[in-house]
Amino acid sequence: MKIELLTTKKKLTKSIVNQMREASIAALRSGTSLGYLINAKKGVYKTILIRYDSNFFVIPCSYTKGEASVYLKVGRWSQRKSFGTSISCDDWWDAYQDRIKEAVNQIYI
Repeated sequence: MKIELLTTKKKLTKSIVNQMREASIAALRSGTSLGYLINAKKGVYKTILIRYDSNFFVIPCSYTKGEASVYLKVGRWSQRKSFGTSISCDDWWDAYQDRIKEAVNQIYI
């Protein structure tokens, strides 16, 4: 299934995707996954596109969970997103997994 997304009356491109902000915990909890993009964001193979409060956000699909943080491997480097407690990390991880399960359609750009 092909989905064409229009943002501000412009066709979605890789340039627009690279300028989008990463989804916050609120966007992960209450947002809607529109689908996933392949090789749209630099260094990330699969990216989820999320709509929340009429704004669009992206989040990579390749995070791995640690004790109180999550890791994203980009090439030979890794980025870490730290949380204050393991409970807040678990909350973020559960919302993240829900968005991954919801993103079943590929968006072609």
